[in-house]
Amino acid sequence: MLLLPFLAFAQESVPWSRELVADALEIDRFGNIYLVKGNVVAKYDAEMNFLCAYDNYPAGSMSSLDVSNPFKVIVFYSEFNKLMYLDSKFAELRSPIMLDDAELYNTKVVCSSSFGGFWI
Repeated sequence: MLLLPFLAFAQESVPWSRELVADALEIDRFGNIYLVKGNVVAKYDAEMNFLCAYDNYPAGSMSSLDVSNPFKVIVFYSEFNKLMYLDSKFAELRSPIMLDDAELYNTKVVCSSSFGGFWI
């Protein structure tokens, strides 16, 4: 369980908190918040307004999520050794990349590279 403190800005700063249940938390360069719980990732803006969600139940639990490029989010599923590219609204940009097909076995983490590819 994650407890996230936020600040509300008006004439004075007033701290507030919200209790959220998640396995992982990521924040992109625009301040969007990504909460992962099992095989579902939910995206919120900086004020914690829900924007969208992505789930792929047949793929199993997400192993890693890379939001360093918020327009090309990488979701990795280690159970099936595959990764997905999602756009900023969580639409799939292409078919899944199966790392076994490239003879890349037992991958633990995947992240994006600065040249548009990915690191494993």
